[in-house]
Amino acid sequence: MVRIKLYGHPSSTYHFVKLMMEEQAKKAAIELEIEEINSTDQFMQDNIQSIPTVKVNRSLDLSYTQGADLNKFVQELNIKLLKKENFGIMTKFIIPTDFSETSVNAFEYARGLCSFHNGMLKAVHFYHPRSIEYEGTVLTDFDTEDIRKKQLKEFVNQMNTYWVGDHSEKVLIDKEFVVGFAGTDINDLITDPLNHFIVVGSTGTTGSFKKIFGSTSIEIAKNAKCPVFIIPPKAHFHPIKNILYACDDPQLDAETLSRLANFAKPYNAEIHLVHVAPHAVVYPDQTLLEYWKNNYPKSKIKIATIESDDVVQSLDKYAEEQEIDLISMSTPHRGFFDTIFHKSITRRMAINTRIPLLIFHSLKS
Repeated sequence: MVRIKLYGHPSSTYHFVKLMMEEQAKKAAIELEIEEINSTDQFMQDNIQSIPTVKVNRSLDLSYTQGADLNKFVQELNIKLLKKENFGIMTKFIIPTDFSETSVNAFEYARGLCSFHNGMLKAVHFYHPRSIEYEGTVLTDFDTEDIRKKQLKEFVNQMNTYWVGDHSEKVLIDKEFVVGFAGTDINDLITDPLNHFIVVGSTGTTGSFKKIFGSTSIEIAKNAKCPVFIIPPKAHFHPIKNILYACDDPQLDAETLSRLANFAKPYNAEIHLVHVAPHAVVYPDQTLLEYWKNNYPKSKIKIATIESDDVVQSLDKYAEEQEIDLISMSTPHRGFFDTIFHKSITRRMAINTRIPLLIFHSLKS
């Protein structure tokens, strides 16, 4: 329950602010109790300088100034309001940012996901302070930290401004500055692995896996306790029609596929269950189908078994032929990335530059 005092005289602006608060709270399944105060005497008594003004649980006080950007005011209000309840049931898309074009591309993709998953965005900058020891005292560069905080604020403002005019102002963007390492400390932001996604960009350059995805992205994808999207530089969001899931471990796949089914339902996407292995290896397709019957329409499932020693090349070829929009897979162990994305084959993969990856981790690990 969030208790709100709304000060103002009934007007179009007043009613718009109230409506937008109620609408966003409903999306987040957060209960509001709004006390409307329309008395000028009460305004003076409570030292209200301009209207409408909103007070939340006696700790948040935001006032609209006549002539200011009303949409911006409402967005700032809703972010601060819903943040008190961790944005309720809204899906949280966390985007680590270094303020690069890669970060902007990841933001663009995550924004598209929000419209299908009742989502909000959180821009996170991880800052590792440089330090020196001087006369027995460890000194850090606080000036650089202040600059990074300013950059994060400007980055979020840029995203909000960039999206104005195409109804994207309704996408809520929170921000957080973290002193630490993205590869490990990002898990501190994950309160519910079933309701969080991390979205990271890749550089798209040819060469080793680290050059393609960046060392930070690799560490995040390896260590995160929630699903991770890796967005290539040429990937642009559009409603997802075809998802390829790379089957490998029946037990792990059984856990992952129910989560993938929940993700895919808003798009009514067709899911391609693809298993690549030498001829001698048999994957239990029928068992897999049984897992799907209770989770996803059977008419939207395709199963393919490809006999090959080259897993990645086979997946890449299948993805191109079937016009796959998203490739998903699970990570049974930390060596997964080093094996599946060995430098000798990454140069041949179109998915490096065009098709996003969605990495799931076992909830039992």
